[in-house]
Amino acid sequence: MSRRGRSWGLMLALCGLLSAAADDLVLGEQTLKGVFVSFGKGQFQFQTWDGKTYREKTLNVRKLVLDKPLKVVLETRSRKDAETVLLKGFDSGQFRLQRGERDAVERESQVRSVAVHASEQSMTDYMERAKQAESAAVAAAEMQVPETLDDLVEMGLITVLHFHQPDSVTSTRQGSYCRRLAEESQGRMVYKRLTVSGPDDPALARHGLTTLPQFWFYSRSRKLVTKLTERFTSEDFENAIKAARRGADKGNDP
Repeated sequence: MSRRGRSWGLMLALCGLLSAAADDLVLGEQTLKGVFVSFGKGQFQFQTWDGKTYREKTLNVRKLVLDKPLKVVLETRSRKDAETVLLKGFDSGQFRLQRGERDAVERESQVRSVAVHASEQSMTDYMERAKQAESAAVAAAEMQVPETLDDLVEMGLITVLHFHQPDSVTSTRQGSYCRRLAEESQGRMVYKRLTVSGPDDPALARHGLTTLPQFWFYSRSRKLVTKLTERFTSEDFENAIKAARRGADKGNDP
């Protein structure tokens, strides 16, 4: 979700809520948002806010960014007994910790396991926090359809405008999918959901919307490249994003 360009005040405020409400597991160019669960046998276990559990080998993890320091039980190869410490994150192959009043690091190769301390929040509480994060992300991307779309399309970024039908399962599901693609783009793509209030919404005639939902993809030069109007597969989204990167669509709209 972009924090640059002509962002609305509401979007900035809710983006701040999002960043404060979830942990991030950074895998190359992909960033998972949700809850850190544990580490053991060279793997991070992480649960995203849609309920999926990921087990990622350390080699695939660039960093772990926590919402706040987390009390954990740490087992290392150099210490006989497990210890309770604060986990502050992970990057460059090292766990960043706090032992008492002192900051410390432990290389991943020396760590047997990291488990959330029993006194910390339950997983139910964690996932409730993650759901709140997703709700904030949806609200931050959503607005009513304006008279002109020009101010919504950002220069230098791929922009996706989603004309949303609230009572459509397809619109809700594929909108969430597209929003996550934007989040994983590391600032190269921005997603905005425009809610059509009903069949009498003047936006339908104003923008020539004969079917809903629709996803409009704009290039970095603010040129409308592709409209997805009938089919919304992952391949369709992938092709539309590639076309937006090129700045032109090779064929007809999917």
